[in-house]
Amino acid sequence: MAYNAKRKLEGNLAALRISLQWDGKRKLSEQEVSALKSYAGFGGIPAILFPGTEREGWVASGAKEADLQLLPLNRDLHLLLSEHLAADDYKQAVSAMKESVLSAFYTPTVIPQVLFEAMIESGLSPQRIYEPSAGAGIFITEAVRSFPNLQEVTAV
Repeated sequence: MAYNAKRKLEGNLAALRISLQWDGKRKLSEQEVSALKSYAGFGGIPAILFPGTEREGWVASGAKEADLQLLPLNRDLHLLLSEHLAADDYKQAVSAMKESVLSAFYTPTVIPQVLFEAMIESGLSPQRIYEPSAGAGIFITEAVRSFPNLQEVTAV
């Protein structure tokens, strides 16, 4: 499966929309939970580094055509954040997104599935696991599914 920045940004936008609009009271639907689980962070989406939401600013900063295709989604992202966050919180959220471009990568489900399948085929069945970078919990979810005798999970 090829990396697709547009699809990743669309998924992140959907997850953020659910998160920011949720009132904390109603139960989320399975579709909403699935969308939240697909949140993948902004690692590998350098288009969010471009200033503002205007095409001219992006072009002046050296945006390529592939970057410019993300401009409408970037506008939606900034609008969503500005509608739901106070001005200081909005600035902090945008700053955090920009800082995470080189470091925030979330693991696709297939990675722990293949890893745990190989462990099972090798006769390994851990009772405890440590997840040092839990993120969206993909490794934990797959570990619980793969190892029914799992007794302890420590996640950071």
